Amino acid sequence: MAIFCLTWIFTLSLSLILLPVSTSAQYHYSSIEAMKSLPPLQANMLSQLETLVAKMRDDLAVINATRQTLKTIKLKPMKNKIDMFIYLNKLVTFRKHVKSKYKLSLDANELPTAADVDGNLFSLIVLQSTYNLDINELVRGYIRTQNGLHHTKLDLLNQLMILTTYYDVHESHVHPIEALHETSLTVNVQNYTQQELVIIGGMYKAISKKLITKHRGYVLKLFHKIITHFTGNNEDENNKAFINIFLNINNELIEHNLEDILISNNEGTNHPAWELKKPTSKWNPYKDNPHVEISLDKYRHYSKLCQGEHLSTSKRPLTCYFSTQDNVYYLLRPFKIEQLCLDPLVLVFREFADDSEIQMLIQAGRRQGLMKSWIGQEGKAYDSILRISHNTWLDPLAPELEGFARRVVSALPLADEAEAIQINNYGTGGLYTVHLDNFYQKGNPNLSDDRLATFMLYLSDVDSGGATVFPRLNLTFFPQRGSAIFWHNLYSNLSTDYRTLHAGCPVVLGDKWVANKWYSSRGQLFHYPCKGNETVVGLDEVKRVFSHY
Repeated sequence: MAIFCLTWIFTLSLSLILLPVSTSAQYHYSSIEAMKSLPPLQANMLSQLETLVAKMRDDLAVINATRQTLKTIKLKPMKNKIDMFIYLNKLVTFRKHVKSKYKLSLDANELPTAADVDGNLFSLIVLQSTYNLDINELVRGYIRTQNGLHHTKLDLLNQLMILTTYYDVHESHVHPIEALHETSLTVNVQNYTQQELVIIGGMYKAISKKLITKHRGYVLKLFHKIITHFTGNNEDENNKAFINIFLNINNELIEHNLEDILISNNEGTNHPAWELKKPTSKWNPYKDNPHVEISLDKYRHYSKLCQGEHLSTSKRPLTCYFSTQDNVYYLLRPFKIEQLCLDPLVLVFREFADDSEIQMLIQAGRRQGLMKSWIGQEGKAYDSILRISHNTWLDPLAPELEGFARRVVSALPLADEAEAIQINNYGTGGLYTVHLDNFYQKGNPNLSDDRLATFMLYLSDVDSGGATVFPRLNLTFFPQRGSAIFWHNLYSNLSTDYRTLHAGCPVVLGDKWVANKWYSSRGQLFHYPCKGNETVVGLDEVKRVFSHY
């Protein structure tokens, strides 16, 4: 027992000796006085926790407010491109904010990015250019079509984003915009954060630099009016920030060798600056098409066709008729065929598909998964603003497509050797600029397999725009749900028929769905006439091939 006690005392003594010594701390267990000092320390710790709880409560309130804001960003029916722009811009701005502040795990591949906003703005200006929409109306949120005037409310920030893109597209010919002058003087700066005002200032700066060379009087006069207008309430921080935006831009412009600029209209005219010469440059859909030279006249021609102007110069009589294609099965439901052009042959099949078939094709496309459309062949395809749509491919041998595929075969005197059925969806602003469907547009090496003919079925009507146009044939066909259009892409020697150059015009309002079927040239070896090295298939020969029409 004595040995045990000695051992315990030795161990305890050794432990005490080995305890770390701190000059700034004390062992409270060793003194009653030391224990008395603990309650104030406890109170301090409690105070810090209460402060932390209060901060977390404030943070939670901010997070809740952020959550409520996200709830207000709703995907409403996308009536036009401006609606799409507002929704995308709100969602992208919000995503950027919450991702940086709250470190949320957000899939960048699933959610829209700034590139979506930029692309949407660009396609909006393409609509303006193609259909000659009034830029003043557009900046105010109005889109005018043959069906009436469609309006979406825009704030100053959204207006400036549209206008900045407009000036980027029409870089060589810019002019003042009346809507900018009007909105700048009526804006409620209290609706914007300091950060948003900085962004607004950056866009004003970019716009003023584009205008200053030819319209310097307008720019400085506008700035002077804005500064004067908002100086009346100079005590407000947002007003001060808004005024400083224009003071800083004004000073910077003057510093860049523009000391002679006065705050007056120096344009030498009594008309408002925005009534000066309008831009003559246009977004050109022929750009980047190697087989088509860039020409403003060609663009204007394309634009007129997209707008539905009747430019056809055909001197041959065109007819409409019924055809069974020598198949008794179609005696009760013959094909309704309309000739759009005889040389080259372009046909329309009216009411080719019924509602059930159309819904089946669209739903099959959705199940398959629509992806961003690319330009070019597999392995060499690339993304481009020249084609704005989503597509997917359907197996024509699938049981649900069997009846539809069989009728397409029966309608045409071609062997059923074709690519899979392509489903395309063009949303508002969707387009496919002038192009050819065949692959070997500069000569077919070794007479490789190519797209001999195109069969395009329209799966939807379109509220405005979205026509299929053939600029070299002066043809325009507006989408009609259930109808199809057919044409040849090649001559009999498999060389390209450049007359079939065509385009899908931008969709102004609505949604456009089409199903494409391309026929193989190799598969028509015993169905298509062969004329050796003759380049052009004559009209009589075409009639013989389609004799059962």
